[in-house]
Amino acid sequence: MEDLQLETIDRIEKALAVYCLIAWRLLFLTYRSRNNPHESCEKHFTKDEWASCYMFLNKRKPPNKPPSLKEFIVMIAQLGGFLSRKSDGDPGVKVIWRGLKRLEDISASFANFKEIFVCNG
Repeated sequence: MEDLQLETIDRIEKALAVYCLIAWRLLFLTYRSRNNPHESCEKHFTKDEWASCYMFLNKRKPPNKPPSLKEFIVMIAQLGGFLSRKSDGDPGVKVIWRGLKRLEDISASFANFKEIFVCNG
């Protein structure tokens, strides 16, 4: 919060409200993936998001069936620096947050390129 250098209480309150929503989503996705590992990731993410992440990490076309939420959270965490070794356990909130920030850019680029290639044949 100090890095934002917000000068008024009103601005700080608005920034805190946004951060609370982000923190809630991060915790929700983290624990949801641990408690419901076989749930489809498409309940929480768009097809463009999971497909672009899959292609970015695996360098190949995504499967027709979306990954489970647990598999996709691990992929997101890998974008954030998670190594996903056998002994690493479940990814934490910090690497998921970093991965979600990268996923936003990757999926936006994917959507733009998809639009260009579809429109241009």
